[in-house]
Amino acid sequence: MTHEEKLIIALDLPKNQVASFIGKIPKGPIFKIGMRLFTSSGPEVVRNVLEKGHKVFLDMKFMDIPNTVAEASESAFELGVTMFNVHVLGGPTMIKNARAKLDEISQKTGKKPPILLGVTVLTSMDEAEMSQIGLPGKPAEMVTRLTELALKNGCDGVVCSAQEVATLRKYFGEEFIAVTPGIRREEDATGDQKRVATPSSAIGDGATCIVVGRPILSAADPATETAEFIKEIQNAKRNI
Repeated sequence: MTHEEKLIIALDLPKNQVASFIGKIPKGPIFKIGMRLFTSSGPEVVRNVLEKGHKVFLDMKFMDIPNTVAEASESAFELGVTMFNVHVLGGPTMIKNARAKLDEISQKTGKKPPILLGVTVLTSMDEAEMSQIGLPGKPAEMVTRLTELALKNGCDGVVCSAQEVATLRKYFGEEFIAVTPGIRREEDATGDQKRVATPSSAIGDGATCIVVGRPILSAADPATETAEFIKEIQNAKRNI
């Protein structure tokens, strides 16, 4: 994975602003299409971004009965996305069925399947919010348990806070992909994110990719801002 691909830009924009925005960004970073944009624009927005030569992370956090998620995984494969995610709280059978469907299609078509990621605990959640929905313990403890569940049942990696990624590398090694949202530089506003980290600290602790939204989306010069984030990724030193 290139340094540019380690930057995932969240396309959390109204659909009428997408084409203009991506036209300002050099090829390299992966674009994340989430619920807001997909709900307003549907699969066509994914196809449009792909046709312009960019890669896509479909961030829909699939969580449903196993058969439904397997079918959604098939649709994601057919769309041509580079990666997509399921929510680990959907359980092991759901994850296994998604994995099996991807492997089945790959074997039939000879095409490489998209990266299957498991969402652990949202970076907007802290211990107090977890307790309100019946999840005991600290976020880091829950993320570790859910990561083990995800990797054992077929995920290629997980989505987690950068605050947990060093612990996950310690327990589960270097092979899995770790995608970390909630990335903010010291000068950036945190917004609704509660478990945040800087780009260099996230990469240093073992993140494979970092997700950046508002600091780039709201910049006067998104291309320059993108280049700054990529430069920080390139210069980050891995903590051992």
